[in-house]
Amino acid sequence: MCITNKLILFDLEGVLLKEDRTFSQDVLKSLIKLKDSEVMFGVMTSELWLKASGYTNTISPDIAIVSDGTQVYKDDEFIWGQSLSLEQSKGIVRDLSNNPRCSFIGISSGKNIFTNDPSEDRNYIRYRDMSFPLKQAVDKVLAKTTKEIAAEICSKYQCRSFDFDGDDLCRFISNKADFVTAVENTCRILDIDIKETIAVTSDIDVLKAVGVGVAPAGASDEVKDIAGLILGEDDSDSLVEFLKEVILSE
Repeated sequence: MCITNKLILFDLEGVLLKEDRTFSQDVLKSLIKLKDSEVMFGVMTSELWLKASGYTNTISPDIAIVSDGTQVYKDDEFIWGQSLSLEQSKGIVRDLSNNPRCSFIGISSGKNIFTNDPSEDRNYIRYRDMSFPLKQAVDKVLAKTTKEIAAEICSKYQCRSFDFDGDDLCRFISNKADFVTAVENTCRILDIDIKETIAVTSDIDVLKAVGVGVAPAGASDEVKDIAGLILGEDDSDSLVEFLKEVILSE
């Protein structure tokens, strides 16, 4: 069986990467074959471009949707993004920098990261005195602060924030930024009908929007109920079989 499609998207975490955050050799081989096919492929990740590039440099996807859907790159060139407004960016950074319960601030702007930690200054990461007002809008603001402070900032500046289990960073992005919006705009730019797209993901909105939605085995029941297909218990092996039998079959 072969599904007619032009683009296939994968979650980086929970699908392509193993628990130790490496790629299995079989997955790498399958992605090489996919790269040589007529089907474009891309990855979706919450990671900033800098960290995501450590993985995309290995697998060379056609499309990389990074930083929680705030940036899209095609062959490493920026093609679309949804930033905070300038007023939101300035206000969020100002309020965080003036709050004694915020110990770290990071700003994502394109491929660059600016922080208030001088020890972090290196390639793509630059020290910035956050007391100086921003002069341009940014994609994402990161801060070590409390959820209560994050909630206050979101209410004041009409943005959204979230954190992940195991880290202490709050992330602030535009209310208009999410993965499904990034996918829709990617398809528009590439002149691809979104229904000609396959997505292997745990993002419910993306699963609903694309032509074929595939859920990883570890996804919630809610996600699995939306997906048209579900990977087997061993996601890496199941993904390889899916690519062989559905995408790469002749």
